[in-house]
Amino acid sequence: MDYVYHAANWLQASTALLILGTVVVSMLALEGGSGVIDGWRQRNLKICTALAGVLLLAGFLMPSLQAVSIEERTAAAFDLKVLEIVLFSTRFGSVWLLQQTMAVLILFALLLRGALMARMAYKSFLLLLAFLTALLLLAGSFKSHAAALEPMWPGLLGNSFHILAAACWLGGLPVLALLLRCSHQQSEQADHALIEATLRRFSVMASMMVGVILLSGIVIGFLQVSRWGELFSTPYGTFLVTKIVLFFVMLSVAAMIRFRYMPQYANQQASASINWAIAAWISLEASVGLLLLGAASVLKGTTPASHEEVIVWPFSFRFSIEATWQESADVRMQVLVGIALIMAAIVVVTYLIRYQHNKRSAMIAGSILLISGLGVALPPLGVEAYPDTYRNSTVPYVAVSIKNGEDLFSNNCTACHGVKGKGDGVLAKTLSAEPANLTEPHTALHTVGDMFWWLTHGMGDDKAMPSFREILDEDDLWDVINYLRAFSEGYTARVIQPYIIANKPFIGAPDFYYSSLVKNGNLKDLRESKSTLLVFFSWPEGRARLDSLKKHYAEMVANDVVIIGVALRGGGLMSAELIQQYPFPLVTEESAAIARTYLQFRRTFQNSGEHDEQPLNHLEFTIDRFGYMRSRWIPQQDPEAWQDMAFLLQQFSALAAEEEILPPPDEHVH
Repeated sequence: MDYVYHAANWLQASTALLILGTVVVSMLALEGGSGVIDGWRQRNLKICTALAGVLLLAGFLMPSLQAVSIEERTAAAFDLKVLEIVLFSTRFGSVWLLQQTMAVLILFALLLRGALMARMAYKSFLLLLAFLTALLLLAGSFKSHAAALEPMWPGLLGNSFHILAAACWLGGLPVLALLLRCSHQQSEQADHALIEATLRRFSVMASMMVGVILLSGIVIGFLQVSRWGELFSTPYGTFLVTKIVLFFVMLSVAAMIRFRYMPQYANQQASASINWAIAAWISLEASVGLLLLGAASVLKGTTPASHEEVIVWPFSFRFSIEATWQESADVRMQVLVGIALIMAAIVVVTYLIRYQHNKRSAMIAGSILLISGLGVALPPLGVEAYPDTYRNSTVPYVAVSIKNGEDLFSNNCTACHGVKGKGDGVLAKTLSAEPANLTEPHTALHTVGDMFWWLTHGMGDDKAMPSFREILDEDDLWDVINYLRAFSEGYTARVIQPYIIANKPFIGAPDFYYSSLVKNGNLKDLRESKSTLLVFFSWPEGRARLDSLKKHYAEMVANDVVIIGVALRGGGLMSAELIQQYPFPLVTEESAAIARTYLQFRRTFQNSGEHDEQPLNHLEFTIDRFGYMRSRWIPQQDPEAWQDMAFLLQQFSALAAEEEILPPPDEHVH
């Protein structure tokens, strides 16, 4: 039934696009010409009538196919209760009713065109058809992937411009080919002039529509594909790449027409043969366009790449600037040389076409320089990849997961990697390959999919690092990966200072759930609205600090700051009455996961912060309203810094004035 659903989608989209495209081309050839051209205009309306009938019939199939898709059983197509839900309790149903209403109006307008055109001008009738068809196409955006995004408007806007531009260009190709075939050697000069003028107008319009399609397509792709690797490792990416390839095939055909055939219009005697040759190329362009619409219809019913959990990368390598750029000066030099060759290709092609008018030499020289540039620039950016390289984590990057990952790491990994993750475990010297030092920044340069592959398949030819898939389940493996990412970022966090560096967010604060006698919730619930002062305290040593925060609580609230206290130790000594004396939540029970997670970020360049070297009694973080750690205070290393409440309030005031610089951290690590 999936094939039927995709076919019906394709039929509905194609007919609507062809109607709007036919109307647009008819408006480009609005006046002039002989009876042959008038016959073409009347034939266009007949074609639109047939297309409107097909559009209406295809629309009637959609609710039953949607019911089958939802229920995953063929019998649902005839189940009146399911159909009632589909039509009257879903967004699909609301959009379908609007689209079918438009389809009925389009069909009736075309069937009654004689009576309508007796009351209005031909141009006004075409504008009415264009308005109804455009409304039908725009309504379809509300049942596309774009309508499921938050916020909805960027996707809807991109999708709307995309579909209307495609209708004006692709939808107009068949009727334009028919117009060109009206040309004969015996045709009146007025017909030749009209056909040439219409083709030139269409070429200008199509050029603009191609720009709109490219820009809107980039917006849609950005919203639906979170990483470029998903283009080659997901069904959505496969169909999107297919669509892009077909789009550039259409562009190549269009370029052939514009640059090879249209300049020949200077020879008026050859205009009929030119028109028939162009018509053949346009027919090919339209055929490719219909295939493109097929890919787009399948794409419409395919899970977006960014939502896929299981992603299989088909290559043994990938390109990564992040993982290779700092590797050596030779890498950077080779990449820059490659970029220079590519820039040279652009300059040479521009010069040969614009000043020498030598397109053949431009194509040859440009191709050689471009291929050479890519051949030089890409190899040093290549790194080893695996089928799971772009796999998405199924476990959120939260404190509970990180704490469980730390426990699993301690029980399964420290014998080789060492208690501190430096690759100096008791078994390290017995292995054929030295265990990785997990405190080094290279850890962050691998994808979580790489780590998942290593944990499930082992590493090294002799599997010096064994597979853990028989020992740990999938969630446990992701917990270990979440811990490793937090552990690595903890070393990156050594640069965090007791003061905020303006406009420099770079480390996301792991989310956690907190519960206290005053309030409960998730840290991420404060995003987009409040900054957070996250206070890790010991009791009773931290009482003076908590009392000071209590005293200045009103000033904190005035600066849109939320205070959350989490007990490092001694929380069990606090009575309920004592906890309720503080106006902000104090997490004293089940606080271990939060505390152990944020202790990963205790390290400074002056003090490694290991538990067994100098246990911390107190630690505080400022977290901006977008979810990023911005400053940190460790009283044992800098006793006075945040005791000055005026200084702290000034820091939060600066955060409140900042606009969004980075989007909030993703719920899952990548």
